[in-house]
Amino acid sequence: VLRIVVGQAGVSFRPLMHAVAQRTPLSKLAAGRANIVAAVNTGYFDFATGAPTQPLIVNGNPLAISSRHQRVLGFDSTGALQIGRVHLAAALFAGKQSHTVTGLNQPFGNSGLQAYTPAWGGRTIPAGWQAVARPVVANKLGSDVGRNAHVPQGGYALMAQGSSATQWLSSLNSGSKAGIAGKVKSTTKRPFTQAYGVGVEVVKHHGQTRNDLSCDSANTRTPARTAFGVADNGKVLVIGEVEDHPGTNVHGLDANQMSGFMAQLGVDRAFDVDGSGSTELLAQLPGTSTLSLRTYPADGEERAMPVGLGIFFKAPKVTKHHKKTH
Repeated sequence: VLRIVVGQAGVSFRPLMHAVAQRTPLSKLAAGRANIVAAVNTGYFDFATGAPTQPLIVNGNPLAISSRHQRVLGFDSTGALQIGRVHLAAALFAGKQSHTVTGLNQPFGNSGLQAYTPAWGGRTIPAGWQAVARPVVANKLGSDVGRNAHVPQGGYALMAQGSSATQWLSSLNSGSKAGIAGKVKSTTKRPFTQAYGVGVEVVKHHGQTRNDLSCDSANTRTPARTAFGVADNGKVLVIGEVEDHPGTNVHGLDANQMSGFMAQLGVDRAFDVDGSGSTELLAQLPGTSTLSLRTYPADGEERAMPVGLGIFFKAPKVTKHHKKTH
């Protein structure tokens, strides 16, 4: 269990990642980071592309988001912890025409028009058989590059799927001036500067356990689990990690048990995030100077993930006041 007082002097939170669609073991994502004291896994991701299936906002910019309303947990511009739903409201403008953009750096080839930025990385963009992919560089639209599209250097890529979107994107002339305009909309009073997608809400009210949850894991009903919780009216972030060690009597929890676990930790609200082989806690123990793995990885070794959450602490400078003598 990690309990972090949000807003405490010297404490900060940062994502640990290379690219949206690039999976890396958490220990490597955390390696060499100054002042890091702990690291954990974050939300769910797609095994095929390695990209998060939920929103990811870093430094106020959406790195992965869709037009679907999805719940996130994160921080506002003051550093305060908050929970809300976010979605993308954007459109591509080409000449006098426009079309809704349904997603940014999404891991699935969903119907509609989606955009892929340099944050996606070098992996091939997911596409269906009838997809149309066109690059945009220097605000100019390029020609269709087919299904094996990548993000162009110095620009971004458009991927259209479904008859309406593909016909519209195909109708535009190469060299047309193009640009995306829009923003992230949130149910919170302040916009998120940093946010991570979360799953089912396992605790909705302080101290109350849910008994109506189910586990759809194909492997086991009691896998390793990770949950993010909020306590003390948003002043404390509580991260609970439950390990699963196959072949021993150390096992995970089912969803209802995880609810009870987080409720016992005194949280006001809590949410599941990715678990099973992804559940992982690295921490710097007192008297040590490096991170060590504190949970047994259910896969037998670390599972590569696209994004980890790093907790950092840098002791504030102490200002010394000297009395004047005469």
